[in-house]
Amino acid sequence: MLCGAVLAFLGSVALDAQQPSGSLVGRVAVTTGDLQGAQASLPNLGRRVAVSPSGEFRFDDLPAGEHVLVVDSPSAGRAVRTVVVPAGEVASIELTLSR
Repeated sequence: MLCGAVLAFLGSVALDAQQPSGSLVGRVAVTTGDLQGAQASLPNLGRRVAVSPSGEFRFDDLPAGEHVLVVDSPSAGRAVRTVVVPAGEVASIELTLSR
C-alpha cells in the first residue's frame, strides 16, 4: 500500500516537472512620458519584471496557455492585454502606452 502511494506521488512530481512551458518577450513604446520605473507583470502567476529603458521585457518558464499581461509606467500609463504562450515557443507582443 505504502509503495503504491510513493509511486503515485513520484509520478505526479514527474508530471509536474514535465508541464509544457514557453516564454514571452515584449517591447513597450510610449507616446508621452518615459519608461523609467515601468514594470510588466503576469498577475495570475505572481510574476513581475522591470521594463528596460529601451522598452524590452522577458518572462521565461511560463506555463503554456492564456495569461493576462499588465504593463505599468508611472509617467506613461498602463496597458492590459491577454497573451497566449505556446508550449515550447516564444510569444511576442508590442504595446504602446499613452495617457
